[in-house]
Amino acid sequence: MIKRLYLNTYRLNEWGPFGNVKIYLLIGKEKAMLIDSGYGQKDLSKEIRKITKNPVKVFLTHGHIDHAGGTFRFSDVYLKKEDQEVFRRHTSFDFMSKHLKTSPHEYPIPQEIHLGKIDLGDREIEIVSTPGHTPGSVSFVDREGKVAFVGDFINPWDTWLGLEESLEVKEFLNSLKQFKKVIQDNDIKKIYSGHNLIPMTPQIIEDYIIFCEKIIRGEIKNQKYKNKGICKGFFSKYKKAKLIYKKESIK
Repeated sequence: MIKRLYLNTYRLNEWGPFGNVKIYLLIGKEKAMLIDSGYGQKDLSKEIRKITKNPVKVFLTHGHIDHAGGTFRFSDVYLKKEDQEVFRRHTSFDFMSKHLKTSPHEYPIPQEIHLGKIDLGDREIEIVSTPGHTPGSVSFVDREGKVAFVGDFINPWDTWLGLEESLEVKEFLNSLKQFKKVIQDNDIKKIYSGHNLIPMTPQIIEDYIIFCEKIIRGEIKNQKYKNKGICKGFFSKYKKAKLIYKKESIK
């Protein structure tokens, strides 16, 4: 299903073993930007061609299979170099066979994402670094639309820092503080994640900042251990911020 969010901006969905992932299509006069590619079980390229004939560049928020699994259907793919190893692991025969139970595909080697502004033709999108969930996570800022797209950097249901490749809480906090400035400087009103229909407000960034500071100071006492398969760690929450993290990451 394709939903128009606002002018020349659409959301696509794909179900898979790690939930319903959201893919975003941003169209300019000359080019189109696809933020993430889904699992790859569904040919999104056919759906995209119904909306635009512009050349499509795929920019990955990070290298996990639910966001990068569909890149084999595209030729122009970009990913931050810090997530290349995660991408290779998640698109490997073993990982694909275990989690998607589909035939493996030959994946392109993603080109390096360079931070800064991308001109789609009369429309600029800024790419900013937001490591935490993975070391190479990035987010996208549409200043004109007052919207940001953050992948799994933060999610309203819970944010995963309990993965093998996830960074420490302190590093995540540093990313949050930098992203807060980006949000303020660009007057962002809505934040779309990789797994939720309803956009978040900028207030959730402040909630996560306060929450992480409390975790680091040892003020969070009600942690519960959660095992979600590839993500394991202690779960706790503060207001709208919810986090699964490795306890050793706060030392």
